[in-house]
Amino acid sequence: PAYVFSQDSTLQLPGYGEIQYDIAYGGAFYAFANVKQFGLDLNISGFEALRTAGAYLTELLRKSIKLSHIDSEDLAFLYGTVLTDDNDSKDDICNSFVVFADAQVDRSPCGSGITARVAIQYYKHNLKLGQQRIFKGPAGGEFTAQAVREETHGDEKGIIVEVSGHG
Repeated sequence: PAYVFSQDSTLQLPGYGEIQYDIAYGGAFYAFANVKQFGLDLNISGFEALRTAGAYLTELLRKSIKLSHIDSEDLAFLYGTVLTDDNDSKDDICNSFVVFADAQVDRSPCGSGITARVAIQYYKHNLKLGQQRIFKGPAGGEFTAQAVREETHGDEKGIIVEVSGHG
């Protein structure tokens, strides 16, 4: 299941200031941060500025936090950062810019990233079970996702998420 590792945490990011972020698992661990905190905009900021901000946050978080996975320590690493828009609590398309691995960018909305983002939206009460949301990546591809049901795995509360679409 997808689950939230941490919510509303903060980190001082030199050059950007204090950044609030969440970390969730949806097949991989991702950090999620609203792009506006970096002084950027998903629709008008340049590719390189977005990639740099996401890669920088990923790098500092990898050095400063210890993740744990409920099944396997091999999965307990931060795969990347998802820069988000302001639409997590709105019934509007949710845009994102996913920086993963060694500062690569996913042109699609990113299935595992969306799965983790749905968990965050659900546990922050911005999304109900069965409520669909549309997610858009930087190349314009759209995925639809919804939280299907809650599931407890060990001590972790999680959700099962369905994602569909073409990137």
